[in-house]
Amino acid sequence: MVITTGFHRQLAEALWESRQDLAHAQTLAQIGSWRLNVARNELIWSDENHRIFGISKTTPMTYEAFLAIVHPDDREYVDRMWKAGLRGEPYDIEHRLVVADKVKWVREKAILEFDNKGNLLGGFGITQDVTRRIDLQDQLTKVAASVPGLICSFRLRPDGSACMPYASPVIDSIYGMGIEVVSQDFNPVFARIHPEDIGRIHASIAESARSQQPWRDTYRYNHPLKGEVWHEGHSLPIREADGSILWHGYVHDVTERINAEKALQERIDRYELVLNGAQDAIWDWDVRNRRVNYSSRWKALRGYAEHEIGNSEEEWSDNIRVQPTYV
Repeated sequence: MVITTGFHRQLAEALWESRQDLAHAQTLAQIGSWRLNVARNELIWSDENHRIFGISKTTPMTYEAFLAIVHPDDREYVDRMWKAGLRGEPYDIEHRLVVADKVKWVREKAILEFDNKGNLLGGFGITQDVTRRIDLQDQLTKVAASVPGLICSFRLRPDGSACMPYASPVIDSIYGMGIEVVSQDFNPVFARIHPEDIGRIHASIAESARSQQPWRDTYRYNHPLKGEVWHEGHSLPIREADGSILWHGYVHDVTERINAEKALQERIDRYELVLNGAQDAIWDWDVRNRRVNYSSRWKALRGYAEHEIGNSEEEWSDNIRVQPTYV
């Protein structure tokens, strides 16, 4: 009897310690748990679940009492998703609560148990306080909306497929499509990249994934409303546990800059054509860009072939000879 009593005491102490550890873990993770007793229409909550909802542990809980704490604007959605869960659909949702006149965000996930006839036997679920994450996402969204480019994440899965799990609101302006189109499959964007650029883009993505070095590239894109535009992207890769590569970065429209560069190059080409066609020895010093252009006649008079002297300012300075003056 003494041995049996001691054994039961050890079991009781181990059970108490296990429950204490579980309670501490839930508090640290801000994740509560609950169990549904269908026969009694009763919800049995953990201490952390009571804390998240701001309800005393002595308060009897039912589904109706739970629904009353849900934010009025989310109540119909939560009830609809719960009823869908009772039909066997997944129950994994996020919604708001009103606790002590303050709004909280929670994520709820449940596993429901049914008999062979489809009757609900019971269920077990968790409630996680995600208010801080939602607040940070809201701040990020506001910051992202204030910049002209697209802040985004791009994921390359081990099977070679790709998606964009996050994109700031300007995605419509950049790609001409919403996040719902590319959140699971990025092929609609790939399909609109210029045929002459898409091969290089795939290669640069693969190289960044292999080397874990930043990705950066510029490409032409067939925008459904704007026509052909130029995009430039910058992002940093992170290797995920499942073998996927996730890039966080920035994509923006550089069409105006590319067109300006093209126009400038065309003017330079025309100028050099005129310069080389002239019979006079002419040189032109571009101070801002630190380069000097010479006509063919100037090079010939100085004894240079066309390829023997470059356009850098340093090379021009090295060829200057100061004639000493004797008194």
